[in-house]
Amino acid sequence: FSIDRSLVLRAVAYDTSFNSRQSEPITINLFLAAPTIRVNGQTGTIFAYTNVNSATAQIESALNGGTIRYTLDGTPPTTNAPIYRLPLVITQSAVLRAVVYSQNLGSAEADPVTINLWRTYQLTATTSGGGSVSLNPPGGVYRNDKVVLLTASAASGWSFLRWTGDGIGTEPVLHVPTDRAKTVSAVFGTAVGSAVMGSGSVRFDPSLTRYPYGSTLRASAIPDAGHFFALWGGAASGNTNPAQLTISNANVIISALFSQLTSNRVALTVIPNGKGQAMVAPRANFYMKGETVAITAQPDAEGRFLVWSG
Repeated sequence: FSIDRSLVLRAVAYDTSFNSRQSEPITINLFLAAPTIRVNGQTGTIFAYTNVNSATAQIESALNGGTIRYTLDGTPPTTNAPIYRLPLVITQSAVLRAVVYSQNLGSAEADPVTINLWRTYQLTATTSGGGSVSLNPPGGVYRNDKVVLLTASAASGWSFLRWTGDGIGTEPVLHVPTDRAKTVSAVFGTAVGSAVMGSGSVRFDPSLTRYPYGSTLRASAIPDAGHFFALWGGAASGNTNPAQLTISNANVIISALFSQLTSNRVALTVIPNGKGQAMVAPRANFYMKGETVAITAQPDAEGRFLVWSG
């Protein structure tokens, strides 16, 4: 007879006189073999694929008529888990566990199998100037489970201001998860000062403690009564007032020279406030009394003219 479960077999023999002789007991253990899991035709416990859309998992059991159940989240499979019928197409990282159930022999579980499907993404770290950015680990292309440490290092005369793009914060060290393609930029800034020779002052627009590298600064020279603006010096040049300056050097100093007006002469200072320019015709830093001057307000694309003042 066939045996389909573990048991202890004992037998006794009787002769015609009903005499008996009993055999020694025999223990027969039948163990249910655990299922075999194959990933893309290979056996093992850990699989890793990079930039592959899917992997195929097959679960096999030597028990005819057994029921295979499985999970993909690493939890133990129970009788409520899905029944395995067809090969599994894995499209994201998973921990596959499988168990085979038999009505007579109980259950047997396979070792968990980890399937990692990695994607790689580009992480670009840039700066316009004033410092540098380092990546740890280096390389620029990372798996989607990594976190990269970005460090902003300011050059002499510059200081780190902030991160822009796919990075946010004002600390020079930034942790960036590489779960997609990203670009992070470090902004460095420097101080801008003014020096005045004569009677007058200099106004900066915008007025900042630190000016980002590559930003544009407008400097307006404002003479005191009885004086006129004569000449720019330092980081600015010429006598056009106001002056436009793009910040690309550290610790910039803009100097302005003011001179005294002679009789019958007056100074005219036109200061744009906000997103726009003021065109003066004829352009000069002083005029004879009685001259007529045309001032035209020209707003930038993102601005509009509001009002005159002064």
